[in-house]
Amino acid sequence: MANITQTDILQDMSYLLGEQTIPTTGIEERKAFVQRALERTLRAHNFEDVKAIATVSLSGGQATLPSDIGYQPDLDVRVVNSGSTDDYIFERVSYEDKDNAVQGDYKYWITGSEGSYTLNTYEAGDYTLSVRYSQKAPSINASISTTFPSSMVLALGAMVYYRQSENPLADIAQDEARYQQELQEVISREIRNRPNRRGKSIQEVFNVYTGDVD
Repeated sequence: MANITQTDILQDMSYLLGEQTIPTTGIEERKAFVQRALERTLRAHNFEDVKAIATVSLSGGQATLPSDIGYQPDLDVRVVNSGSTDDYIFERVSYEDKDNAVQGDYKYWITGSEGSYTLNTYEAGDYTLSVRYSQKAPSINASISTTFPSSMVLALGAMVYYRQSENPLADIAQDEARYQQELQEVISREIRNRPNRRGKSIQEVFNVYTGDVD
């Protein structure tokens, strides 16, 4: 799947506004709306298309996670080169339930905040872990793109901010509803096509808080 560029999203915005080409006037403001829409959208769901794989070192029950892990990280964690034929896969527990975890059950919990997360576990010894994770939104520009699968969803998200900037008192309910509808369609398609993983139900996904417009 080809990466989506900032220009792709701006072109979709122009289409939604009935413009023949991307205007030069006010373009920096539109670019800012595109960035905010990308950040908001990637907080809505752990999209497979924006996931990456990294190896981290676990020592003393802690491992520093990559700094580009996104909001509310959903990780696939397993031991690399454990010296055993068993495939040790770690399972996440909440911070509140960490006291129910014991050594040998390969449970982990996360502390910290975006950009500075730490994986914690009661497992003894040193391990190399393979971590598959959702990346946070890049600072998209002319040379940096995103692997998110729909430029139109991002354009619709940017339109919500655009309408507000044009008139702070404007009723954006219709723009918001269209964005949410397109976003949920992308999420539904992504879950149906997700390989070898148990996805959340559609009901679970659609009840996920996608963030207020900010």
